[in-house]
Amino acid sequence: MTNINHIPTPPPIFFTHSLVQTRHAFVQTRHALSLLLLLFPLLSFAQRPQNLDKHRSTQHFRVHYTLDGENRPAGIQANTQAAEHYVFMVQHYLEEAYQKLITERNYKTPITDGEEGGGNDLYDIYIQGIPIGENGQTKADPPSDYNSSQTSTYIVISNQLPLEDIYGGNALAATATHEFFHAIQNAYYCSALAAHSYAAIKTAKSSSLREGTAVWAETLLSQKDQQAKRFPNKNYYSYLNTSPGLLTYPAKALLVHEEAHASQYAYSTVFFWLYLSEQFGEDIIQKIWEANAVNDKQRTSIEEEMNILDELLAEAGGLQTVIENFYIALYLLQKDATSYMNYQKQYPKWILKEHHFYQQFTQKKRYLPALSPEHAPISTNWDCQQKASSRHCELEAMGGLGIHHISPPDTGKYLLKVTPLLGTPALQTNDLIALLLQETANKTIQTQRTAFEISSNQLTITFEHNNMETPLTLFLYRLSSPELAQLAGKNRIQYQISLQKSNEY
Repeated sequence: MTNINHIPTPPPIFFTHSLVQTRHAFVQTRHALSLLLLLFPLLSFAQRPQNLDKHRSTQHFRVHYTLDGENRPAGIQANTQAAEHYVFMVQHYLEEAYQKLITERNYKTPITDGEEGGGNDLYDIYIQGIPIGENGQTKADPPSDYNSSQTSTYIVISNQLPLEDIYGGNALAATATHEFFHAIQNAYYCSALAAHSYAAIKTAKSSSLREGTAVWAETLLSQKDQQAKRFPNKNYYSYLNTSPGLLTYPAKALLVHEEAHASQYAYSTVFFWLYLSEQFGEDIIQKIWEANAVNDKQRTSIEEEMNILDELLAEAGGLQTVIENFYIALYLLQKDATSYMNYQKQYPKWILKEHHFYQQFTQKKRYLPALSPEHAPISTNWDCQQKASSRHCELEAMGGLGIHHISPPDTGKYLLKVTPLLGTPALQTNDLIALLLQETANKTIQTQRTAFEISSNQLTITFEHNNMETPLTLFLYRLSSPELAQLAGKNRIQYQISLQKSNEY
């Protein structure tokens, strides 16, 4: 048994992998807790992974594994040295995650099971084969009693993860940190939103908050390791191209409902949480989880999570202003290096720290974040139903974004109108908000915000266009609660845009 009280430098051992998995996903099925588990809670720990006959302990973790069969670390064909090395690396990354998140940043310690699950009070990790497409899971034990929502958790990690990927990241390190952050989230939420026992936990109503901040935690390992040239973790770069993802399909909700999407979209919101930590300090993530800590699942909603964000970001203008700044920051990634450097000096609130790499990627792909519809500037009346695929003209709540290039035929004063399509339920002010961005000839940026007008059932913007060489960009987005929008039948809305000289009205 190896006891690791510090984070050692791992020995360089090479081994092959029979399976390379890219990212992890979580089982999201909700069931009621069975009567048997309520009556026999101690026996229920037998439902944890079985037939793992070996374990190693560190200062904070007990890692369970076996050298037999398909659950063998590093794959069934790995030799014993490679298999044991894989276990060692899991221990190493978990202790490093503990150091970064709890020792250095004072996050809550995960709830452990006493001596029930793994034989002692260390946090239990199980290495075994799991379904293709999943790298790891953080799962819930049964609640301690019928009236309690608090429960311990444990982590299952795939036995076949690479130590390096095409982005220079480390899937094993990312997975260990990601899943451990879910265990930390559970310490705040107390599993109030957990699925049934032995299913993946749900530690926020919004899967974007749950998964996006867990991916954010992965980035902490790289910040100091890069200087030491030790396993820099850039795994999250893969979400620049996730489809659907925040950059490839921004019309989806920024805060995604937990049951709304089975895709990787929620993971791609890591760029929003990174933006918050870069602009307001990385402790903003901890403040968000502390403010969201609840014991009663009936109190929890995405609307409440939005209100918490709005309160925490009040000094910067609130959630609406910060979301607009984030959207502009994404859009500016399209700019050439000279223009971007100019804007970087003038508008630090619109800059992403890792913009150099993001730009290399997005400029190769062109039009990321994606235009709505792609490659279709608005110069006259434009109907999303006729001139765009259905996915590009829909905006989801909360935070769905449409980006449109505006191309007036000549200079002058213009009136731009945005109208919901026929049959759309009555909209409220926050259901549709516009931000018009104008770049001037002297390389400054002007913005103009307008909200939906309930009385006229439309959104209007009047603007002066004086220079045909300076682009105009229209951002349309939603700030409405997904729960309320769904109840009103307007979780997704479509719209049409008209642009005419103002004296023609």
